[in-house]
Amino acid sequence: MRKPVVIVASAVLALLGSEVRAQQGWVPPPVQAKPAMSDSRWLFAANYGFQLGSNDLSYQAAFPLYDEQALINANQTLSGGSFFDVSAGFRMGRKFGVALAWHTLQNTGDADLEGTLPHPIYFDRPRAFTATATDLDYDEQAFHLQALWFMQLSDKLELAISGGPSFFRMNQQFARAVAFTEQPPDYTSVTVESVLVDDLTDNAVGFNAGADFTYALTSKLGAGVLLRYCRATATFDTGEGQTADVTGGGFQVAGGVRFRF
Repeated sequence: MRKPVVIVASAVLALLGSEVRAQQGWVPPPVQAKPAMSDSRWLFAANYGFQLGSNDLSYQAAFPLYDEQALINANQTLSGGSFFDVSAGFRMGRKFGVALAWHTLQNTGDADLEGTLPHPIYFDRPRAFTATATDLDYDEQAFHLQALWFMQLSDKLELAISGGPSFFRMNQQFARAVAFTEQPPDYTSVTVESVLVDDLTDNAVGFNAGADFTYALTSKLGAGVLLRYCRATATFDTGEGQTADVTGGGFQVAGGVRFRF
């Protein structure tokens, strides 16, 4: 008849242990927050936003005229503008991942020109001019390789910190020459009729760093805000031994959708 006694004693000890834990302020272990979205490995995003700030562009161009060199000094401000961005990533664990993003941006701007044109009769007697080159196109595309670090902010909100190298391809229209008229008999003044432009393309390697906030709408779908800074500088050959440095990228703010699979 010892077996019932043992069972009763075990129950009494368990009850006493519960009372002791309660008296000592025992608290059950915390429940971990659920991930902002599912634990799916594949991450996709699409964003539309604005690149803030501007970059100054100054350069010289030269072209042969009357057995001398005509010179153009150009100053232009490359403003930001709207851009489109997509990305795909792979989550290697709860905290880390990798991604590849791509963005594209287009805008136009004006360049203020001043320069000199050789005289058709007299050597080393240049004539000054001023002009404006309008609606110069700029096109920027960049791929961003990113290492990701995830931080759970709440049961629905997740932060991803990113950084890595960026590979830019920039296309810029440059003023290369001017079409002008000159008045005889002394030809001391000129009137610029139009500005001749060239489309030049160059590549550059830079960097990117950013933060992406994702709010879970379902286990697979979310809404997000992207904050990113990227930058690269390309050196263009504007002809006759002249070069121009064009800086692409800037501080970007965008919003869009997030998918997990």
